[in-house]
Amino acid sequence: RTLMNTTLSKALQTLGDIAGCSIFDSSRGKKRMSFIKVQSKLQELLPLKNHVDRLEATCKDVCSALSEILRSDEDMANMLKLGGSGLYIDKQLAMEDDT
Repeated sequence: RTLMNTTLSKALQTLGDIAGCSIFDSSRGKKRMSFIKVQSKLQELLPLKNHVDRLEATCKDVCSALSEILRSDEDMANMLKLGGSGLYIDKQLAMEDDT
């Protein structure tokens, strides 16, 4: 979580720097320098964006895995209610044998 906050903080700071650079500066010589500054800041922003994208994908994977685990627990609970406790015990014993 701290890594995510740091990454987002750096990304927001870079965006703020880009917003502070005016491409359409009144003097012609500064126009090119402003463009180069914006381009440089965008190059800093790309790795941060990629990192946030990877983090988002990882979070989605974790969420899917947790949802699947919760569904499995609900399935086991329903099976126990229907009287399938013998099958549940067999699975539990098999899992204990694997460890």
